[in-house]
Amino acid sequence: SQLAMASDPRPSLDLTRAELGLPALKRQFPHLEADALAVFLDAAEGAALSDDALAALTEMEHDVATGKENQFGHLPTRGCKVQRNKAATLEVIFEGGGSPPHVGTVLHMTGLQEFQPSDAKGLRAGVVLPSGEVLALRIGEPTSFLLEDFGMHELRVATGDGDQMVERCW
Repeated sequence: SQLAMASDPRPSLDLTRAELGLPALKRQFPHLEADALAVFLDAAEGAALSDDALAALTEMEHDVATGKENQFGHLPTRGCKVQRNKAATLEVIFEGGGSPPHVGTVLHMTGLQEFQPSDAKGLRAGVVLPSGEVLALRIGEPTSFLLEDFGMHELRVATGDGDQMVERCW
């Protein structure tokens, strides 16, 4: 009923207020320097990053992370897959069991592209931090995210047109 919806204590699932700038990019590409990320943001001139820019950042992140393996400054990673469960709701399956990931871990999420229409435009995913701030996620394969905050996080994925179908999990 209307009353139940109005008293729902959960925040809106709206992704339009998600942080798109440097704080979000630094979490998604944690091995890259802020100056390098700023170059891509400046080139976008306030618009969303192009597919080519996202591909370049993903490749750069992979190269730098691979170069730091077994060295100081390399961040631990943990894979996870976003999928639908038997109840048809989204869930995240973590590699190595169901325990939550540790602070300082980079999550490598797969499966997000499966929920995106081929003609999808605009922001399609975000992570809500324990503070309530929403950081945008640019979807790639994999989509990475650095956990820096202790507490519950929430993954929001737009699975339909516009903001009509934004689902949450994690």
